[in-house]
Amino acid sequence: MAASYSYLAEASVDGAAKAKASDDMGAAYRELSEKYPQSEHAAAAFLSVGNDYYNKASQEGISADERTKYYRVSLDAYRSALQVPSIEDKVRMSVEAYIRETEELLAKDTYNAGYVLVPYEGDLALKKANAPKAIPFFQEVINTLPNTDYADLSYVQLGLCYEYVEDWDNSEKAYGGLIRKYTDASGNPIAPFSENVVEAVRFAKDRKAKIMAYQIAIKASQQ
Repeated sequence: MAASYSYLAEASVDGAAKAKASDDMGAAYRELSEKYPQSEHAAAAFLSVGNDYYNKASQEGISADERTKYYRVSLDAYRSALQVPSIEDKVRMSVEAYIRETEELLAKDTYNAGYVLVPYEGDLALKKANAPKAIPFFQEVINTLPNTDYADLSYVQLGLCYEYVEDWDNSEKAYGGLIRKYTDASGNPIAPFSENVVEAVRFAKDRKAKIMAYQIAIKASQQ
């Protein structure tokens, strides 16, 4: 049924008929994925459902909350596709690519929600006041979407937020978390794929070293 509706959608020259066929195709794939989640066609169904919500998230004029909701639903569908035992290699490759892309987009929205509260070039007093509000956004990206570039960048923003409120221990831990992520078991550095992350790791190392030196100086002055 879904394949037939897909054919009708592609073949139709009438806008309304094309839209109806596309909706019917989506409904058929959703029904297939819900009723037969382990069937040989389930992975393709989950992929189609995920794409449907992904496209809804890409529409113009929707709110940030709506976009986030659609991305989360599409991500759930893509991840469900990977759990189907009979998933074909071609479908798996498509699903994995969509997961990476959707995770980055979802992480970007959450990251930006935190960053607007503490922009790097912003007023220091304002950043100090907003840091406690921004911290949960960056922590959420790190905890829920750890394989994204925005998760790596969130370590730096987390470290800066703790610096703004002069919580040096947690700031050092945040920078250290990113450094450890790109250090192997022998203590050798691991090169990130993204140039932005390369800069983030370099920045984290510099800030961590300065915080450690500052804390040593403070302790020495108290003796």
